[in-house]
Amino acid sequence: MDQGASALLGAFIGASAGIGGGVLLEMYKRNRDREGFALALGGEIYSIIHVTEQRQIANGYAALLPRLDAEDDVKMPPIFREPGQLDPIMERHLDKIGFLKGDLPFRVGLFYSNLQAVRSDLIALARGHFNGQPKTQALMIRRDIALWNETVKIGQALVTDLHNLHRKPFPLEVQVRQIWTGIRGRMAR
Repeated sequence: MDQGASALLGAFIGASAGIGGGVLLEMYKRNRDREGFALALGGEIYSIIHVTEQRQIANGYAALLPRLDAEDDVKMPPIFREPGQLDPIMERHLDKIGFLKGDLPFRVGLFYSNLQAVRSDLIALARGHFNGQPKTQALMIRRDIALWNETVKIGQALVTDLHNLHRKPFPLEVQVRQIWTGIRGRMAR
């Protein structure tokens, strides 16, 4: 082989290795971004459920039902932000939801949509949109408690699945570790 062909072959191999290495590095970075997003999102969902349960918000509204059923005039407490505002992690990283695998983007969307529906109803009640309509208020609260309970189940499963996504090693990372272990073993001989 002449020098020109050798130089071209060397340049081709070098360029291929550089491009391949860049592609692999980008895949690794995306995997890490996905894992970080999944953990942060799982933490936020856990926190939403945990704080709501600790504050006993559903129980507080359920305690109003006997008075509403008796057609008493009940002032609803304002406890949520305005509708349309997402939670901080979801709001900041909504564009990364496609990084999640399988049906996780669908389930995350379902969780936050249900949560937003409950919040919107409770905000409307707190603003007095249904004052003087205790039967309507009671019906909304019952439906929102049922929706909240369904949302908690969705959220708890999501927290587990998002956390487990972090535990799965990047396939290339496993292969590199195996190769590196083999090289170190041969060098030790």
